[in-house]
This record gives sequence, structure tokens and C-alpha cells, in this order.
Amino acid sequence: MADARLAIGLYDGPNQPCGAARTGVVARIASQETKMAWTTLASRLNGLPHVLAGPVLRQVTKQSVTVWVAVRLPATVDLTVLDASGTKMSGSRHTVALGTNLHIVAVTAKTSADVLTEGIIYRYDMTFHFDGGTSESLAAATAEA
Repeated sequence: MADARLAIGLYDGPNQPCGAARTGVVARIASQETKMAWTTLASRLNGLPHVLAGPVLRQVTKQSVTVWVAVRLPATVDLTVLDASGTKMSGSRHTVALGTNLHIVAVTAKTSADVLTEGIIYRYDMTFHFDGGTSESLAAATAEA
């Protein structure tokens, strides 16, 4: 590792060529590096959790909560907002495809009354109903990440 730092320190800059001796040092270090095994995303995709990004709390009002999430498969996503006494509100929405293996959704749970109070801790849960017929909880879809 000390040789690699030395080679970086000897480099003249992005707009100036390295001297012949310096190029030799960089080439010698590069030839000693071990190559990492390359695995394509396509071959790893089925082993990833269904949730690729999120959930992200997007907006909260006294009457609604919106949570954003990105998943690998098309699904209808249910959002439930709860407090210590039980369910406060819920909502459901189907994902939008941005690609073959990327589907996003911003689900809003809402109610007509002002049920959320500032300073109170609420929690939310999500359930994913994938178009293939299987359903998963948020914990399962994120592989407990």
C-alpha cells in the first residue's frame, strides 16, 4: 500500500503527463493488484431483497402520511400508520415501472379528520402485494435490513 501512495504522490496532475520513471512505477503496482471477481447485476438480482431503496418518509400532515419506496417487482403497496392504541389511517397504491426491475411508489395513508398530533410518536408498516400473487411484510421485503 505504501508503493501505491507513493505512485499517487508522484503523479504530475491530470493535464500533465507522467515521466517515464513514474509510469513504470504505476505499471508495476497495477500488475501486482489482484483482480476482483465480476458478478453481473442480472445474476445477483434475484438474491436481493424486494425493496431496493427506502422506505423514505416523504410528507406528514395532521391528516396524511406519505412514504416512498422502490422495489424490484410490480406491486400494490399498503401503508398503515399506527400509534399505541392502534391503526390511525391507511392507504394503498400500485407501483410505477421505471424499468424492468425498478418500480417506485409514493403511498399516502389519509383520513378526513386531524388524527396526528405533534410530539406523539407514530409508526408505520407496509405490506407488498406483488403482481405474481405473493405478499410480504416490510420486514421480509427488506430482508430485515
